[in-house]
Amino acid sequence: MERGLELEIFHSKIIHQKEIPLLISPSLLRSLGLGQIDIASFVRGAEGEFIIKLYEVKNSVVVKRGQRLRLQLAAEFLAKVFDLNVQLIYLFGAKEFCQTV
Repeated sequence: MERGLELEIFHSKIIHQKEIPLLISPSLLRSLGLGQIDIASFVRGAEGEFIIKLYEVKNSVVVKRGQRLRLQLAAEFLAKVFDLNVQLIYLFGAKEFCQTV
């Protein structure tokens, strides 16, 4: 099995035990020219509001500018569709970088 897919499965199992899974159609995102999401979930914020978390699992610490832009656009699209705040989180092995939209 490919290392990237192994990492995605590993993180997905952990995240979806703690958070509510959200299924987002990759074909819809592709048709709109947006980035595909590896893992997505709903969580409750500090004040009880729902937040969408989008996770991009990376095998390396390099995220190309074009991919980063497409993922940012996907996050903005989902924020508008659901009328919720969205966090875009990059998982680099054990490290993560979080960006709120």
